Amino acid sequence: MSQPDRPDHGEGAPGATGTSHRWRHAFLLLTTSVLAGAIVFCIFTPRMAVWKGLHVPPAQFNPEINRAATTLKLLDDPFADDVDLGLTNLGLAWRKFFPVLAHYLHFNETAFLAIPFVGCLLVLLLVSYTSWKETGNHWLSFLITLLTAAAPWFFVSTGWLTYADSWWVLGLLIVSLAPSRAAIVVACLITPWIDERFVVGLPLATVVRAICLHGAQPKSLRRWWQDVALVILPTAPYVVIRIVAVFGQDATADHFTREWQRIGDATLWRFIEGWWSGYRAAWIFVVAFLVVAWRRRPRITLLLAIPGVLLTSAAGLLIAADMSRGLMMLMPVVVAGCVLFLRLSPRYGIAAIYTTVLANLFVLPFLTPLITRPLFPDATPGTGSHVLWYFKVPIHHIGTELDQLKHPPDYVNPKYYFAYGNRAYDNDQPEEAILSFTYAITLDPEYADGHFARGVVHWKIGETELASLDLRRAIDVGGPDWPQRAQCQHFLDTLGTRTSPE
Repeated sequence: MSQPDRPDHGEGAPGATGTSHRWRHAFLLLTTSVLAGAIVFCIFTPRMAVWKGLHVPPAQFNPEINRAATTLKLLDDPFADDVDLGLTNLGLAWRKFFPVLAHYLHFNETAFLAIPFVGCLLVLLLVSYTSWKETGNHWLSFLITLLTAAAPWFFVSTGWLTYADSWWVLGLLIVSLAPSRAAIVVACLITPWIDERFVVGLPLATVVRAICLHGAQPKSLRRWWQDVALVILPTAPYVVIRIVAVFGQDATADHFTREWQRIGDATLWRFIEGWWSGYRAAWIFVVAFLVVAWRRRPRITLLLAIPGVLLTSAAGLLIAADMSRGLMMLMPVVVAGCVLFLRLSPRYGIAAIYTTVLANLFVLPFLTPLITRPLFPDATPGTGSHVLWYFKVPIHHIGTELDQLKHPPDYVNPKYYFAYGNRAYDNDQPEEAILSFTYAITLDPEYADGHFARGVVHWKIGETELASLDLRRAIDVGGPDWPQRAQCQHFLDTLGTRTSPE
């Protein structure tokens, strides 16, 4: 962003020389980014207990793992036609960048699941650097970064496995705020193949760029039009391909049609709640962006900025069921609004940033469900919510989620599947029992009772080799004090096998 308007808040300016000085600022930017992410993660904590069910089909109805379970099937062949994407994941047919990258770079499952987290760090670093460059103050930079992280894109990217919202938000921020034209080209070449929301949010991002990075002089306007050309050219092939696909009865277009048929399930109040959940108190910076933009460039604000904000907001609420995520297309406006507010009035801008951070992190997530309960009967006291047309995902702090790890819900609880498997075995359903014991073992590979029970069922139906493997595994993980050790050893002896000496 331009330097002449940068307010001075008492720290060294970014232009200071010296290797140690640069390394100090780099370390502080990294620290503020990581700290902001950690704080938000602790307040708006993903349902980590659900992650354990990634490879357990009965648990895959949860958004935290539903898409990941499907996406991981594409790593062996990103262009496979025999992978059932399911209705909710048809968009993956066009979001090929990361599956292709992971396939040819031979990423393992853990590395692939880490991709959205890397995107989160890059977004926070970009916001931290941009705000520090504008203010020269690391504390203000930290607050703006914290405010940016306290939005649904971060919650989804850190909690809903393989959702790459952080990367398309990064692409929009690069287009709107990064001085580098090379970065713009790279973002526009890659990001459409990560998520099409990038393309929908792109026009508004270019308007933000015009207002924040270019002045009103004719020369600056010419540079902006050059930037617009750099946005259009690399993005155009993707847009043309998608348009052609729609006329060719593309499956994702059919998915869009089906989703629209379900929009009637959402009430007007649910749309209001979804709109509010996008930024809560930070909507003030959308207003600040438009006010400052009007003072600086009334024509472009009237013709582009105001319609752009309204249309992009409507698109975020309407193009897909997930309203909280869709509104993240406005993230460049929120970040730019913080910066422009500081340019217009440093004193009131700082007060607004402090107030909004406190409200979004510590006040509104806990008060909103209580205040709005007459309008939203499903509001849960003491939590925030991620809002979709027809359901909401509750958001709790880390204490609640750590307790959930100790006492997981049934669909990710190995003891639940163990008990279900025993009932199936008692009802003479050995295949169902084996499947349930397998789910229990998948959730807890060290669950000796699960290995033992599955081994017994294998033995009962004559699958002695599989029975031997399960019983040996039960002995190994159960240890010398496992209560069922002697009985398990008896079954192994019956099979004519031996355990390794202790």
